[in-house]
Amino acid sequence: MNLRSYLVLFVCFLLLLPVAGEALVRNFPSLLPEAGQIRMQAVMMKDEVMPDKEIGFVRRPGLRQRVDTMDFSYLRETDSSGFPNRDPWPSRADLVVLGDSLVMGEGTGLDRSFVGRFQQANPKVKVINLGIAGAGPDRQLLAYRKYGAPLQPKAVLAFLFLAADITNSEQFQRWRKQAPETDYNRFRLDLGRNKQPGTWLNRSRLVTVIKSKIAAGPVKAQAATSADASTVFLDQAALEYLNRGVNESSEQMRLLMNPLAALRDAVEAHGAQFYAVLMPSKEEVFTRSYSVVNTVRSALDRAGIEYLDLYEVIAQKAAVRSPYFCRDIHLNEYGNQMVADFLDNWWHSRIGD
Repeated sequence: MNLRSYLVLFVCFLLLLPVAGEALVRNFPSLLPEAGQIRMQAVMMKDEVMPDKEIGFVRRPGLRQRVDTMDFSYLRETDSSGFPNRDPWPSRADLVVLGDSLVMGEGTGLDRSFVGRFQQANPKVKVINLGIAGAGPDRQLLAYRKYGAPLQPKAVLAFLFLAADITNSEQFQRWRKQAPETDYNRFRLDLGRNKQPGTWLNRSRLVTVIKSKIAAGPVKAQAATSADASTVFLDQAALEYLNRGVNESSEQMRLLMNPLAALRDAVEAHGAQFYAVLMPSKEEVFTRSYSVVNTVRSALDRAGIEYLDLYEVIAQKAAVRSPYFCRDIHLNEYGNQMVADFLDNWWHSRIGD
């Protein structure tokens, strides 16, 4: 072969390399290091949302989306308003659930989520789930005012996922100040500058992982092994944030506590009982990193906000079997069942039929 032939082969090799890389990432994502697998899991969880000028966004109403990832396959469903319920809604609800994707049955589906399991165990209790991906107390307050208050519930639960909620609130406030006319979901995912969402580059999982790697820097992950020998990947960035902690007098805590107190006041003004619910991340559970939640507990006590604490319950159960998926942040079926049991005991002891 002459030099020209070698050059042609080399050019062909360079052209085929990205295609081969894309195929490898799509078909064998488990070959990636732990941090890469965590990122790829998030990529495979791609959501279908609809902008909402008040709340930022909700899921597409009437959604029936098959979600296939490394950790699970399930059917993602929404009602006619874009929330994780089935139509029709009752005219009045006994219980309204607020929170982020941790309350939405990600990875399990509606029936096997802790909200769905609670409903099955208590068929006479009318429950409406107003979970929204990435919703901290500020967006939960807006969702309650728009959708929850008209249902005149007996009780309202606001779930706090502290590994993400403070950051979520910071992003939402930044969007409202800087670019409220834009798509909030794109804004929070840092895709606001992307003008051609339909191109191959933007659909490429390989490019998505590379871009997230560049944006995040040398982020690492570590693995934990539960008592049942299952492996759980822990995100290093989440661990560093949790270990740094937050100051109770900081702007971060103000963004968390002010809308939470306003939500409590709004709920109680309608004659309902309000409880914040502390939901731990796997990083907190498997490394016992409780600095942030200890600060929040103190702030809740000072504000006189009643709360339900799932930290010790989940930590005890995690000593037997992992309540989380390997790569994904959400609760698996075992974790959802333990939360459903906790809520069942709470309902009958504090609220009643």
